[in-house]
Amino acid sequence: IEYGSKAWGVNASTVVMRRLTLSAGYANGSGSTIDPLLSTFSSNQLYNVIFQYRLRKIFLNGGYTQLHQDVGTVGSVPVNVTTYYIGISRWFNFF
Repeated sequence: IEYGSKAWGVNASTVVMRRLTLSAGYANGSGSTIDPLLSTFSSNQLYNVIFQYRLRKIFLNGGYTQLHQDVGTVGSVPVNVTTYYIGISRWFNFF
């Protein structure tokens, strides 16, 4: 059995305004297995964007993630997963 793979990614972050932070990233990976009986391959792409906005002690968080994944043999159906989220958090000073 012979296996080979490679992957790479990049990420960037910036403060747009005084209280707004944005981050974005991309990752890509691929691999293959060569076997006398069955050869398989895998391919992944991931996109990710996150923001955080601070309002005094309250943070507004949100993001977007998309995953595109192919795993298996030739002719298999790829998987696409997309996620959006938003949330509110607050920090406390206990001491």
